[in-house]
Amino acid sequence: MSPNRLFAFLLLFLATNSAYAAPTDPQRPLQMLGCYACHRLDGVGGQLGPNLTDIGQELTVLELRLTLVTGQKTDNTQHMPRYDYLPEQELQQLLNVLKQR
Repeated sequence: MSPNRLFAFLLLFLATNSAYAAPTDPQRPLQMLGCYACHRLDGVGGQLGPNLTDIGQELTVLELRLTLVTGQKTDNTQHMPRYDYLPEQELQQLLNVLKQR
């Protein structure tokens, strides 16, 4: 098994077993998927990717989905990982969190 595939399976395991176990914490999916490593949200997190604080007002649900599933480039030098392995229900939960921003 390639390292990339193993990493994807590990992320999937963590996401399905931890990220959605606490529905009272809406930021948990973002934490478990590592979004804060590159993105800022309410002043917390990295600065490599776009700020997610108001992302729900800047992008449509379709644009958010496209970015998450394809890893669409955010600029000429950086791109985000693809989350095309997430089950639909978990992807929808993540989209709901982002759209509420």
